[in-house]
Amino acid sequence: MSRTNGDARQIEQEITTLRGEIGDLVGELDRRRREAFDLRLQARRHPVAVSVAGLALAALLGGSIALLLRGARRRQRRSYKARQLGLALGRIARDPERVARGEPPPVQRILTAAGTAAATILVKRALARAVPRPASKP
Repeated sequence: MSRTNGDARQIEQEITTLRGEIGDLVGELDRRRREAFDLRLQARRHPVAVSVAGLALAALLGGSIALLLRGARRRQRRSYKARQLGLALGRIARDPERVARGEPPPVQRILTAAGTAAATILVKRALARAVPRPASKP
C-alpha cells in the first residue's frame, strides 16, 4: 500500500512540476506576443526596415497620384477626345442596335444579377421561417 501511496505522491509532484513549467512557457509566449505586436518597440528594434517600408509606401502613393494626374491631363487633350469620338462612332457603325437598345454597362448588369440573387435568398429564408414545415410521418 505504501508503494502505491509513494507512486501517487511522485506523480503528483511531477504534475506540479509540469504545471509550473507550462505556466512559465505560457508567460514567455505571452511576453513575446506583446513584444511582437508592440509597434513602437519594433520600430526601435528595426529602424532600417521601418524606413524602407515608409519610403516604399511614399513612393507607391506618390506614383499613384502622378499616374492619376497624368491620365486626367491626357483625357483633357483634344487629340484624346477626337480618338475617343472616332472609336465611339466606329462602335455605332458596327452595332447600331446596341446603341438604340441602350444596353446597360457590364458593371450594372453584374450588380443587378447579384442583387437579384441576394433578394431570392432572403425571400426563401423568410418563407422558410414563416411557413411551418409539415410533421414527418413515422
